Amino acid sequence: MRITNINRCFQLLLVGFLLCEQAAASESQPLMFAAASTTSPVTEAIEDFKNSTGLNITVSFAASSTLAKQIYAGAPAGLFLSANKNWMDYLKVEKLLLPASRRAFLTNELVLVSADQHRSFNSSMSLEELPELIGSDRLAIADPDHVPAGIYAKQALEYFKVWEEIRPRLIRQSDVKGALAMVSRGEVSYGIVYLTDAMLLENIQTVAKIPSVAHSDIEYTIALVGEHPSPVITKFYEFLLSEKGTLIFEKYGFTRLRE
Repeated sequence: MRITNINRCFQLLLVGFLLCEQAAASESQPLMFAAASTTSPVTEAIEDFKNSTGLNITVSFAASSTLAKQIYAGAPAGLFLSANKNWMDYLKVEKLLLPASRRAFLTNELVLVSADQHRSFNSSMSLEELPELIGSDRLAIADPDHVPAGIYAKQALEYFKVWEEIRPRLIRQSDVKGALAMVSRGEVSYGIVYLTDAMLLENIQTVAKIPSVAHSDIEYTIALVGEHPSPVITKFYEFLLSEKGTLIFEKYGFTRLRE
């Protein structure tokens, strides 16, 4: 019992420390929270924005679930880009967003990937064949209990009726980047990730594209946080939604959702 209490205290102290670090960062420049799968385009957009305006943006990348919980706990983010609209709904219910700023922003695709460069795969392969394909190997996915990419992956495995068979062989990662890294390093032969992540690594090949009917709509949602976001973070939000900002995301394989 005492060990459990000590662990809880440590976790609370760690969360407090992270929030203090974020608060300190926000004092010097505006803070954005963004889904890990958007790391490359958001990083480029921040650099482009800085070059054109001279203004700096700090960004924290992680699983959307982690970021939403940090915002709920008081993290001083001014802008949130979530890979799942449900986590944006969670913050909306808590009245932590600027309602009029919420936008359905981007969509993505889910793919089965491998780093095996010595094997060619049938382009028409279905996830129904996955248990036979991976054999005694393991499958890397983002945590299906919390992380959007993992939630979509679980839905797809259930759709093709292989979830129960595959579940004991899953390697769950804290975000989709972690799942991709395990495949890239050869720690597992296969993973389910976003197409935009698979495109970033030369040693990764797409084994199969997962049809959109197999899972919920992949909708990246963006919104300003709080009632009075800073002028700088608001300007960056507008930049991301502009044609110039949209082109950056499209370059990395995302598709802009038009409302």
